[in-house]
Amino acid sequence: MLDLEEHLFEAVFDAVDCGLVLLDGGSRVLAWNDWMVGATDVSRKAAVGQRLDQLFTRKCPRIAYLNSAIVDAIESGTARLLTHSLHPHLLPLKTRAGHKLIHDITVQAVREKHEAKCLLQITDITVQAHRERVLRQRQNARYDAVVDTAPDAILTLDTRGLIQLVNPAAARAFGYAANELVGEHISVLIGNPAPWEAAWKAVLEGEVLSRPIEVVATTKDRKPTYVEVSASHWLSDSRVFVTVILHDVSERRAAEEAQRSLNQTLERRVAERTADRDRMWRLSTDVMMVTQLDGTINATNPAWTQLLGWHESEVIGANVLDFVPTEDKATFLEVLKSFSGGGSAKIFEVSLRTQHNGIRTLEWSAVAADKLLHAVGRDVTAE
Repeated sequence: MLDLEEHLFEAVFDAVDCGLVLLDGGSRVLAWNDWMVGATDVSRKAAVGQRLDQLFTRKCPRIAYLNSAIVDAIESGTARLLTHSLHPHLLPLKTRAGHKLIHDITVQAVREKHEAKCLLQITDITVQAHRERVLRQRQNARYDAVVDTAPDAILTLDTRGLIQLVNPAAARAFGYAANELVGEHISVLIGNPAPWEAAWKAVLEGEVLSRPIEVVATTKDRKPTYVEVSASHWLSDSRVFVTVILHDVSERRAAEEAQRSLNQTLERRVAERTADRDRMWRLSTDVMMVTQLDGTINATNPAWTQLLGWHESEVIGANVLDFVPTEDKATFLEVLKSFSGGGSAKIFEVSLRTQHNGIRTLEWSAVAADKLLHAVGRDVTAE
């Protein structure tokens, strides 16, 4: 019965489509299946009793790392997976066609009675790795095509901020050859580091920039240029990299500055024109007034006081008719009526009473705009 169980164990051990190696506590081979024979050209007879490092030491300089994993597994009693992506070339294995075999190794402790042993399970991932490599090459080709033709500067940085990749647009934008920037720190391009350093720290911690930040970049000839920076981090074989896109906004900034300067110029001109009108309003010897279309006075210039004796506080809110002699009231009412529907500028003669009951005859030039009457009166009493 025991012989039958051992025979079945050996049959199963040899039938599985993966490498199986059973080791004792000293890393000596206790069992070596047919899959391992085909992958190493080492027979079961030659392998059993040998230490693993004695079988591969000349062909595999990383065997010491595998031995360390075996010791850890036996001592801790836990399993460990050594993947090809993180631990390539652990064992010098070959496929049936004689090509290099890419593999993962599971190292697992086995307890038998009171003796600690270790089972190695070697899995062939050659086809899977080849497929992933082809997909990666295609993705890289598409990525390279996009990056190489992109109009914006694109850089790839490591976690130290050292430039690993530079696209043609970046080289052109900053005046460098691509190989001049590779290996340099990003600070060689950033002129105002404060906003960049805060964004850099956030990106390394996995945060997503909600919007681009604006920084001043510096070209090779030390010329400043304004750029908007977007950045995101990604992993490759457990290493962190950051892709940085720098969009030149110098033309936009120049346009904004030109618009700002134009606005300031316009504001200055408006202020100057307003000052000129105010000066004319204050210094004119002609009587000026702004009234509503019913004759209510909104504003008068100082000439009212100089010519008629009325102070501004006495006339604002009053009606012009209060100052028009009886014989001219009908004329002024007709003027107001004519402006109620708009109309062009009019010239008419209406007198006004002075503060001391005198009469001054005025020739008025008036126009209505924005439901207000604007009028200038020239004293023609002497004439």
